[in-house]
Amino acid sequence: MQITPRRRFVAESNCPPDANWRSVMAVTFFGRWIKWSAIVTILTMSIWQVASSYAGSSYPVTPEAVVQCFCVADSEGLALSAGGSDGIYRYTTWKDAPGWDHATIIQNFKIISVQQSDISAQVGVSYRKIGTLESGASHSELHLQEADERISIRLVKAGGQWKISKPMLPPHISLDSAIKLLEAEVPLMTSEKVSRHQKELAFLKSLRDKKR
Repeated sequence: MQITPRRRFVAESNCPPDANWRSVMAVTFFGRWIKWSAIVTILTMSIWQVASSYAGSSYPVTPEAVVQCFCVADSEGLALSAGGSDGIYRYTTWKDAPGWDHATIIQNFKIISVQQSDISAQVGVSYRKIGTLESGASHSELHLQEADERISIRLVKAGGQWKISKPMLPPHISLDSAIKLLEAEVPLMTSEKVSRHQKELAFLKSLRDKKR
């Protein structure tokens, strides 16, 4: 078994190019459609662009690179939408996931360790968590709680390619992705709830700008 010590990932994998997923103003979040005609038009085009860029790119050759590409796609919000599944689930042994009722908001992630044999591998990932978004009856609820999270991701060799076999994690989305989700909900909310929602948005934006 080959063991790689703790280190930051060097961006040398064949992750697909950025298809500007952050420009998407709405997604299928936790299994419920945000129905706003102008947004849905943008959503359909953007999902197709993102999924196409992932499907058309070359596949990463090492376990570390597979996990890196998966985490990047996850942070961009692809695990939130069925339309993005062709992109993110190319890296996993499963082709679909449950309709999650929450997502973790992250500041960043990094690869911290790699253990690899001929047919299996284990990659350690460290996330800096900001909080969670939970599905509500009419809008998402934001719960802030900064913490570090470490996950051990297991991979197997399948058809000559490394695939993530477990665990099946809820979406881990970036601050930008969380902001886009909350912004898309504002036009659909009652006036009494908009004020609190706008405060949460302002706080997330201040965090995002401070971390850059």
